[in-house]
Amino acid sequence: MIRVFYALQDSKIPLTTTLVSVAAMWFFSGLFVDIYPMGVGGISLAASLATLFNFVVLAYLLHRRIGSWMEKETWKSLGQMGFALVLFITGSYFLEKGLSFLVNPWLQYAILFTGCSFLGLIYLSMMIAFKNPEAQRIQQLGYKFL
Repeated sequence: MIRVFYALQDSKIPLTTTLVSVAAMWFFSGLFVDIYPMGVGGISLAASLATLFNFVVLAYLLHRRIGSWMEKETWKSLGQMGFALVLFITGSYFLEKGLSFLVNPWLQYAILFTGCSFLGLIYLSMMIAFKNPEAQRIQQLGYKFL
């Protein structure tokens, strides 16, 4: 979305929205890690909400600038990504909660990293199954290197 503004010769809006998005990330991280302790799931949720906030603001500003631009395919793609994202966040939350019994923090980190990597692969697989063009490009790059 930011590239559209750069193509329109506007760099102020992407800079401003990115700075506000970073502030939103800090706010949501504090909210979901300190006030409502959700651990790693909270960080994932905070990053997702900050990214969603950035997208909504950019979409609104772009709509004001050029008019209607959202097509049926865009909404379909957003819904698919949202569905996969909810599964990823839920999985990472329960993964983090399930590791609370382990005393060794390094073991927790290792299992958490492995689990989140696995969840990321599931997310990517879902996006490929949904025929998401960006995910299919990642799949093609993977085939290229194998």
